[in-house]
Amino acid sequence: MAMVNAPIEKIAIENPIGIMSSKHRKPDQIIQPRMFGSEAQKTTCLRLKNLPQLKPTDIVGK
Repeated sequence: MAMVNAPIEKIAIENPIGIMSSKHRKPDQIIQPRMFGSEAQKTTCLRLKNLPQLKPTDIVGK
């Protein structure tokens, strides 16, 4: 939480679904590796400060 509250202009925090959603806030974006060329499945939450959301580059099947 120290990093979340740090006086830094741009921050990206990657975290699996879990406690941050209830202790801090909901994520700005939820991504899967398959959105970026990997067939792996791992739901990952991103909390972004002054950064754009990621855009999928190479969507592959599950």
